[in-house]
Amino acid sequence: TRAYSFARAAAPSTYADWAAQYGLAAGSGSENADFNNGNGDFLTNNDEFTANTDPLNADTDGDGLFDDEEVLASYATHTYFNGNTLNPLTSDTDGDGLRDNWELQYRLDPKDNGTVVSYVNNTGLAVVSNPNGADADPDADGLTNAQEQAAGTNPLAGGTGFAFAHPKITVPGTFSNWDAAGSLANTMQLFGNFSWRLIVYFASAPSNPAFKFAAGGWATSWGDTNPANGIADLGSPTNISAANTFILPGYYKITFNDLTLAYTLSPLSAVDLDSDGLPDEWEDYYGGYLTPPMTNLNPATAYVAGSSTTAAQAYAAGIDPVRDTVPPTISLAPGIPVLTWVALGGAAPNVSAADVVVSDDVATGLTPQITVRKLTGTSPGVVAFSSSESSTWQIEYLVTDNGGNQAILQRVIVVGDEPPGWRAMNWPPTMTLSTIGSGPVYGQIFVDGATAAAGAAPGIQAWVGVNAANTDPATWDASAWTAASFNSQSNANDEYVGTISGSSLTPGTYYYAYRWQIGSAAYFYGGIKSDGSGSGPWDGTTNGNGVLTVNAAVLRDVTFAVDMGVQIFKGAFDPATNGVEVRATFNNFAGGASTLSRVGTSTLYSGTFQVEGAEGATNNYKFFMSGTNATGYEASSDRQALLTAHSVPLNTGTNFFSNLTESRKITFRVDMSIQQQLGNFNSSTGTVKVAGTFNNWTATDLTAQGNGIYAGEFLVDGPLSVVEYKFISGTTYESLGNRTLSVALNNLAASTLNPVYFNDVSVAGSTFAGWSGGATLDATNVGKYAIGGASSLSATDGVKPALTVSGGNLVLTAIVRVDDPKLSVFGEVVTNLANYGTPASTTMIDGATVDCNEKIGDRGG
Repeated sequence: TRAYSFARAAAPSTYADWAAQYGLAAGSGSENADFNNGNGDFLTNNDEFTANTDPLNADTDGDGLFDDEEVLASYATHTYFNGNTLNPLTSDTDGDGLRDNWELQYRLDPKDNGTVVSYVNNTGLAVVSNPNGADADPDADGLTNAQEQAAGTNPLAGGTGFAFAHPKITVPGTFSNWDAAGSLANTMQLFGNFSWRLIVYFASAPSNPAFKFAAGGWATSWGDTNPANGIADLGSPTNISAANTFILPGYYKITFNDLTLAYTLSPLSAVDLDSDGLPDEWEDYYGGYLTPPMTNLNPATAYVAGSSTTAAQAYAAGIDPVRDTVPPTISLAPGIPVLTWVALGGAAPNVSAADVVVSDDVATGLTPQITVRKLTGTSPGVVAFSSSESSTWQIEYLVTDNGGNQAILQRVIVVGDEPPGWRAMNWPPTMTLSTIGSGPVYGQIFVDGATAAAGAAPGIQAWVGVNAANTDPATWDASAWTAASFNSQSNANDEYVGTISGSSLTPGTYYYAYRWQIGSAAYFYGGIKSDGSGSGPWDGTTNGNGVLTVNAAVLRDVTFAVDMGVQIFKGAFDPATNGVEVRATFNNFAGGASTLSRVGTSTLYSGTFQVEGAEGATNNYKFFMSGTNATGYEASSDRQALLTAHSVPLNTGTNFFSNLTESRKITFRVDMSIQQQLGNFNSSTGTVKVAGTFNNWTATDLTAQGNGIYAGEFLVDGPLSVVEYKFISGTTYESLGNRTLSVALNNLAASTLNPVYFNDVSVAGSTFAGWSGGATLDATNVGKYAIGGASSLSATDGVKPALTVSGGNLVLTAIVRVDDPKLSVFGEVVTNLANYGTPASTTMIDGATVDCNEKIGDRGG
């Protein structure tokens, strides 16, 4: 992120002192003059004194806005902001970290730092989010304004964040020349999950309008075989007729859901909650107007970026206020000629329209009208002039094709040594790199009549130079300079970015600067203040070279490895079509930078890379699956590796993708025969299922194997060593606790578990209800039916407990049930009501009846 902060010393208290500071004699009428024959900002010296601005610099704070624009609140480009003053001494008036000119460029308010996060709009009818401030995200693309500024992206035109079934939906039809690719402004806009919309405009009522939907081409398209139901049909040859809807001139809206295939046709709603003359749906579709993003902004008079067309004019003319660059009342059909031009003559030619050669890519149907006008120097604006003066010229074509469509194309050429109006290396003032690192350097240039238009002005070249000595960059060797490229539009300036690489430098201190050239003119150099508080043309004092410190890189080889075996087993990864990358701190999580290689024919992928960083520093990383039908990042949090000392190799070990360890097949089995005998289960109509941690506790059917056994095979993977599960009869889960299965993580062999009885009931009489014949479950009946010797084990009609004395011990002998896991029987010896005790030991004796054991309780005494 580049931050700019400009500050100036307090102004002298008197005009005389101030004038002396700049070499101007006070009292000579200089107060009402523009010092030094004008610095181009139209402020008198007295104005400059009052504002504490620099009379020698038209842009004191170097923000691309002239001092008079900020002081007098009259803006040449951003006229919608007229009447609002800005601080000419700082490039960030509201202190939100966003440059004033950047905020103006995207219709954000440079006087609103976003402290108030929402407000009621100008009709008092709706609460809207404040798009201003570094942390705001007016286009809801997940990037804040600060991040958009740093990335050089448009804060009002980001991603939607909505789900879709197809990445692009177009509307080929009679009004779009049946263009399925979407090259004629007929690409739909995603405005909700799977919900697409397109606004179309008809200057006159169309004749027999019809259309289809397409996924960016005819390979996937939808018509409507049954138009009455409003559901499109894949591959239908029948067009969707709009003859009963598009019957009047004006705006219409088409919507389409690419999941349900439902569509609608309707006139655009006329609702206008903010009463600005522009329908809310139109404003919401094109963005940037429904919520006024600027103080005193009237959307109906706001100018579309890069043109003289207002939003109201764009709406009235039926053009796109964001992207259209043609005059508001026309558009170009496919096949409009491609124009080229050649300006004849040398460094100081006589130029007129006749000196411009125009060619086109079609044989007929082109009528170009050409004008040449002077943009700079003496008498700017003169058309078809003759001059030997160095200046910037603009050649403008008004092109008319054989269909009557028109468009304006402009080209700029610089002749002679015309200097830029302003240039600077605007960030950073210092930089520290390692011998394998690199960093960006930004510079801006203003050329009157050329750089104010959107995009890179033609004929401008920029370089970043690095030198070992802190000297005038004009003296640096040609090998010191590396080309910079256009980065973004910054108000009337073009911003460029170049890269300094430490790989070609040895540790030490260096110096860097910007160099510019317009056409074949002389070089011009840009510098920056040592503290970064301002920038401008290089002068070696106020604006000098940046300072670069290069340190030796602290490096080590780091080996990353991942096992894709589970993903291959699941069918989520195919070694023939998929690959694996490691994306990490050391490679800025960049795609394709660090690809792992398969180890032989195994499931292991590995790679060793040089990683920079101090010993003990943390390197975050993740594995990424690339290729056909790839899943992207692994479903786990960032992994971490602590860096070793310089040149000491580091092996991060072998990981499993998404931390899923080896899988194995396990067959679960349950015996339902006893439940059948008890009448709790009917094998003809009943179902048996299993649920557990291995299937997210989803009840899954088992298959009858015969003899009451039900079984099912399941894939069990990690990381886990214990599987929990239960069987289910119909909808009734087992009443006992969760069953557990210990699984060895290194055992890949398939295994079949021994069958278990449902609820662990192994015989028909192994529950109280079964072995008591349905008696009430209470203390009396439990004792009655649990102790004895007859078939029902009732003590009254079987063998009763016997009490004997043996070897000085009192022995209690009884026959008790042992088949019920919930039943425990213990003997107690009572000599009187006040004194009783538990036997010293209990011994199981063989020879009892089926399902019973004879117990002897031995009490010493």
